[in-house]
Amino acid sequence: GDVLTRMKAVFAEDRRLAPAVLFIDEVDGLGSRANGGDRHYSSYHQNVVDQALILLDGLAATQGVIVVAATNRPDDLDPALVRSGRLETRIDIQLPDEAALAEIIRHHVGDVAVVDDPSLGTDHLFNKLGRMALGLSGADVERLVRTARREARRERRALQAEDLVAVFSERHESLSPELRWRVAVHEAGHVILHRVLGYGEPLSVHIDEKGGRM
Repeated sequence: GDVLTRMKAVFAEDRRLAPAVLFIDEVDGLGSRANGGDRHYSSYHQNVVDQALILLDGLAATQGVIVVAATNRPDDLDPALVRSGRLETRIDIQLPDEAALAEIIRHHVGDVAVVDDPSLGTDHLFNKLGRMALGLSGADVERLVRTARREARRERRALQAEDLVAVFSERHESLSPELRWRVAVHEAGHVILHRVLGYGEPLSVHIDEKGGRM
């Protein structure tokens, strides 16, 4: 009841403030009516998704309101949510590349004067960290920088280059060489199947402390 009431209030507020953009983060949290499972939760998701569809259809006739939603699990969305006239346009945002990661790290580190080699300057450090962070998201990078700051605070000193290098290095040490090889073979199998079955051309494959992902 509270969830549905809140949903109605948010959409009503957007109509009142038009022109406006309504951003729905982690839209997969709405659930899907296609999923089975517990009957209680199935009924809950049925009501939430039904209400979302009604509200989205109502906004379609409203001038000046754009709905943007984000998810890391697009396959978990209810099919009706992404039909024409609703959340119909899909934009896949890939993980940041090495250069982007270097700038993300620089942003989170801020103006702190940290260098691993004074003769090379901060660009060298951030570029190196960017290479080490390849395969991570911006949120992953922020978490690692926070960890480095925490370690420095624990020793009651300023953040240093060694702190950053240490935490970014640790992510490469969690998988044993044998397990890393098995994960690599597994991900290579995904790439081969995608090409053979015509599912599309994989853009990249990454292996990190959580395993592999394509």
